[in-house]
Formats: sequence, structure tokens, C-alpha cells
Amino acid sequence: MIQGIRSALSGLQAFSRKASVNANNLANVNSPGFKAGTAGTQETAPGGTRVASVGSNQSQGAIVSTGSGLDLAIQGNGFFQVSLPNGQTAFSRNGSLKIDGQGRLTDAGGNPMKPPVSIPGDATSITVGRDGAVSATTPNGTKQVGTIQLASFNNPSGLRQGGGGLSFETAASGQPVTGAPGSGSLGTVTAGALESSNVDISTEMVGLIENRTGFTAQTKMIKVADEMMKEVLNLKA
Repeated sequence: MIQGIRSALSGLQAFSRKASVNANNLANVNSPGFKAGTAGTQETAPGGTRVASVGSNQSQGAIVSTGSGLDLAIQGNGFFQVSLPNGQTAFSRNGSLKIDGQGRLTDAGGNPMKPPVSIPGDATSITVGRDGAVSATTPNGTKQVGTIQLASFNNPSGLRQGGGGLSFETAASGQPVTGAPGSGSLGTVTAGALESSNVDISTEMVGLIENRTGFTAQTKMIKVADEMMKEVLNLKA
């Protein structure tokens, strides 16, 4: 009976963790470039279960035209790279770019692109080619001011998801291979568009229902085991 309670408790924790993944996916259904999280479970001896890992579904999201020259979508493999305040490199499929007060090209959260791209203060327009080349037009003409590089991983599903649509390298993902869009296995960049989230609402809703059902079943198992233990203790008394 004690072991049955332990197994049921592990089930409660697993279903709760999986439901959290479903809820996070639904919360990001409208987040550009967001990749749906996936929870991988593993049996534990004897009879228990746990969430062994939380990966991500790396299927391509729909490309939606926005008309903004600083909105970029990746067609194919690859991630944008940004530098965080702590010096760490993060990766993202969200190409909604901005220009900060220092003239740096940043992601929507204000993190500078890596490698850095500086936009002249007198620039009247900016264009980004499919190869990632960034050109700025000023009163003195048009010139290339930088290149947006992409990063790819042997196992992108192994990336660790963080807040703000950012992902981080792990031992499971492997180290990034970087280069210009269109080179190697890297995808190309489409300006004036964003990649939609690949979250499927119906799939996540079904997952929430399944996890709620499983959670309820584990709760009932604990209640039954508790009642049986009370009966045994009463008999001994």
C-alpha cells in the first residue's frame, strides 16, 4: 500500500508537470516563432513515472506577411542569435527586430543580435536579404552595415526553453553551428514576415484533458490506499 501511494504520487507530479507544459504552449499560441514544448515521461521502479525531459517540437510554423522590413522569418532550419546582459548567448525563431537607442539591431526584448549589427543614425530605410545581409540607406547612399547569422543544432529538440521565446544550448542539443542564412543546412531569411507559433490548440486541449483525467485517477488511488491502511491499522488495534 505504501508503494502504491508512492507510485500514485509520482504520477501526480508527472501529470502536473505535463499540464504545465500544455498551459505554457497555449499561453504562447500567438507568440511569433514559439515552438511547442513536449514532455517526455519515463517509468521509475517500481511502478512509478516521471517527466524525464521537456523538449520542443521544431516543426515549421506558418509564415505570415507583416509588411515591416524589420520583421524576419526563417524558412527552414536555424535560429537567430542574441546576446544577453550576462554575456550568455540565447537562440530564438522570433524575428520581430527593433533598433535600440544605441543604434543596435535587437530582438523584441532588447537583446542585441549576435554578431552585432549597428544601424546609422541617419538611415532612412533598412533592408535584409535572404542571405542575412543588412543594408541601410542614408543621404550618402546605400551600404551593407552587417550580416544576421543563424545557428543550427544537431538536435534542436534538446534546447532548453526559457522566457521570452528564448532557447538555450544544452548537452542534448549539441553545440551550435553558425553561418550566413542559406549556407550549409541553414535556412533562409524572409523580410517583412514572421513565423507563427507551431502550437496546435486542439492538441494542447486534448493534452490538458488527459492530464486532468490522469491526475484525478492518481488522486483516487491515493485515497483508496489510505482507506485500506486505516482498515489495516484498525484491525491491528
